[in-house]
Amino acid sequence: MKADDGMIESMHARLQRWAAWAARHGLTRGLWYARCRLDGGVSPVAIEAAVELELSDTDRAITRLPDDLGTAIKIFYLGRGTVEQRARDCGCHRITLYARVARAQRRLMLIVVEVAAERKTWSAQSIFAHKST
Repeated sequence: MKADDGMIESMHARLQRWAAWAARHGLTRGLWYARCRLDGGVSPVAIEAAVELELSDTDRAITRLPDDLGTAIKIFYLGRGTVEQRARDCGCHRITLYARVARAQRRLMLIVVEVAAERKTWSAQSIFAHKST
């Protein structure tokens, strides 16, 4: 990837961590790939609790993307082969795939903030968060 491909580097790095996390979790949580091959640079690693929350939030955020953008993210980060092969899997040209991924990254920057805020609200409202008197 080049700097001029429209990608947001911080979100790209987060999505790479998400891909490793998804592989470690067998791609549960509604993702449609049967299993990610680990020979493409994605390897399961021990992840600390804070990172686990970040990646779980990322996973939830991806499910909130419109179908075309969610599919582009999944194929781009979890797919196999070259970018051209992944673009074919997505049913588009390589340039279109990059554009969809960049657009998805911009949307994810907002959605992950919303998801994290919702998670914090749920935690605060949990019956376990309140002491009984």
